[in-house]
Amino acid sequence: ATFNSADRFKEYIVKGQNQAPAEFYHPPTEDEEEEERVKNLTEAVSPVGRATDSAVTRYRPLVLLAETGGNLASMERRARFEATTRAGHSRSVNYTVQGWTSPGGGLWRINRLVSIQDTLLGLDGEYLIESVTFNRSDSGGTTTELGIVHPDAYAEEPAADQAGGVTTRWDGP
Repeated sequence: ATFNSADRFKEYIVKGQNQAPAEFYHPPTEDEEEEERVKNLTEAVSPVGRATDSAVTRYRPLVLLAETGGNLASMERRARFEATTRAGHSRSVNYTVQGWTSPGGGLWRINRLVSIQDTLLGLDGEYLIESVTFNRSDSGGTTTELGIVHPDAYAEEPAADQAGGVTTRWDGP
């Protein structure tokens, strides 16, 4: 098992850029506050998304520059995605099982969920098969090495603070 939090951070800050909306190229109206206009322009042109990982106890920020332009919502989605996938990859396990076929029949396959109850490692639930290696030897016969990760390692649209739920019994209180 590899429980490595080196790539996990307390706060993820994603900074982006975007083109200013058309209304900002026109003079301000009389009822428009200058301070509010500057704030809105800053948020539109330089959106900053944030996400946290509550499982990381000390303050450890990571600042990322977005690969594409976007608005505040897209920067926040990107920050949540980064936090959750890093958390998922930080908890990985390799199991070697006898034979090449799964209990349901057929060869073991990647991207399948498997139920794991491992009291030694503190894993209990559905986990994702990330890699499969079939082996055959004179001494060991036919075996399969399964690379297992938390399913959040490949979450598409993570929820806020979903990363904080990726822990094992070996993590601190």
